[in-house]
Amino acid sequence: MMEIPAQGIVLVDVNDLRDLFIQVMENNKEDETLSLEQAAAILKTNKDTLVNDINNGSTIPYRKVGRIYKFSSKAIYRWLGEQNA
Repeated sequence: MMEIPAQGIVLVDVNDLRDLFIQVMENNKEDETLSLEQAAAILKTNKDTLVNDINNGSTIPYRKVGRIYKFSSKAIYRWLGEQNA
């Protein structure tokens, strides 16, 4: 982080902000079970792409109950943090 005291502006690396956001979400949020659509929204993709990624060996954490995909919100945020490391 670099501060420019004369103007009071703080420049922050975008990756640092993303990491901080993920940590805050992981630590302060109750673990929720997410639907395919909800997980796709968090991952900023669509549900078809998410299913294709899973079927092609992605490490995105999920469970499949019958034909339904389920995701843990904490696991998704943790996984996102690992991808940015």
